[in-house]
Amino acid sequence: MIPRSIAPAAALALFALAVVATDRSARAGTDSGAGGPAGLAELERTLAAMEDRLRATSDALAAAEARSAELADRLDRLDRGGPAATSALEGLLAELEVGGWVSASYWYNLNDPDNNNLLGANQGLTGFSHPFTPDANQFSFDQLWIELERPVSPERRAGFRADLAFGKIAGLLPAGNTPGGGRAGGNNFYVGQAYVQVLAETPIGDVRFQAGKFFTTIGAEVAQATGNPHISRSNVYNLMQPIDHVGVAAFHERSCLGVACTLGVLLVNGFGVDQPEINDGKTLILHTAFDLAPFSLALNLHTGHEAFGDEGIDTRGINAVLGYDDGDRITGYLDAGFVATDGPGGTDPKIFGVAASLRYAITERLGLALRADLVGTDRDFVGVASALAALRAGGATQVGPGDPDESARFWSLTGTVDYRLADGLLLRGELRYDRASVDRFSDDLFISDGDRLLFGAPSQLTAGAEVIYTF
Repeated sequence: MIPRSIAPAAALALFALAVVATDRSARAGTDSGAGGPAGLAELERTLAAMEDRLRATSDALAAAEARSAELADRLDRLDRGGPAATSALEGLLAELEVGGWVSASYWYNLNDPDNNNLLGANQGLTGFSHPFTPDANQFSFDQLWIELERPVSPERRAGFRADLAFGKIAGLLPAGNTPGGGRAGGNNFYVGQAYVQVLAETPIGDVRFQAGKFFTTIGAEVAQATGNPHISRSNVYNLMQPIDHVGVAAFHERSCLGVACTLGVLLVNGFGVDQPEINDGKTLILHTAFDLAPFSLALNLHTGHEAFGDEGIDTRGINAVLGYDDGDRITGYLDAGFVATDGPGGTDPKIFGVAASLRYAITERLGLALRADLVGTDRDFVGVASALAALRAGGATQVGPGDPDESARFWSLTGTVDYRLADGLLLRGELRYDRASVDRFSDDLFISDGDRLLFGAPSQLTAGAEVIYTF
């Protein structure tokens, strides 16, 4: 294709060649006896043909230039990602943020469970210890986690967020998320989050609303493998805290007495995922977070009516997380909570817990993290344990009067070493000790080794390794 800028030069060249050729033809005609008029006619025909070719070339150049301008305009609008994008798909792909990871692990129980008891051996009698790493002496594909988000901003005020997970942990997350739940299937599908988000202009400033399914604001630990300094989760997370909710939420960022803070209100079906809800009660969560660099502080208050049997119970609680990050080598948190229930029978069991974790970066690639946690109930251990488990999973169970003198304590110590093998590739090793003490009930809540009893030991020692690739 000839550029338009050189078309006049090309035309002049063609004209010169035509004149030379015509002149030679005229001379040849004269030499052979042909008359002058014949040579002039030949020149006119040549010029006419040249003019036709020039006009066709000019039209083709104009059409090509128009197509090029249209393509450049489309690309410019796509780069801007604004409402003038040529299609909804182009705009979505331009703004969609995609991330995720793949993780696998191996765990060994040093209590040496019998081969017939490997399944769920790490969980103990209650099922609360090691909920995401339940099985002894075997490899596990834990998570293929995919994050999709179209974030909101003052320039684009509508978006969405979705977290999708496959693997062993997907089958062990709340029962309301996957058919069967528990250990069934082994590799399941889990929708952690799926919500619409809108950044609305209000008299107090921008407020971000979200509706659908979303993770809780309660606690320091999360279900995502990459969100914790340890492989396993603490007993505070396992026994006391929900994972996700279904409902609506609103968050507003502002300055509180000169400190950056976030205020949030969540109205959800229940303490757990609760989809569908089984009563008319809803759970209200009030969330406040402060940025006090290098410290941070998050507070959550929750209250709601949950259905258990014919009467149901009222549940209320408080959680506080104090975080620390010096931006260099030291990170950590202190996570403390209290949950009270007004249940049938008048026992009104309560549960409290605290977990502390500290990680030190020895080098840019190598780190060491230590964690200690304690969870206790003041009474009715069996009742409060089953109630919280059902709440977290979004299920329902009958809470009886229980034993008012039956208190319990769970505690664990965890050490984790992490090493970054390459960009995006993390290897972790962990050693964890668990122990239980229950009044008016056996302390033997963990699997035994010597006598091969299914549960015959008050403590257990587990060791695990995990590899994570983040993309």
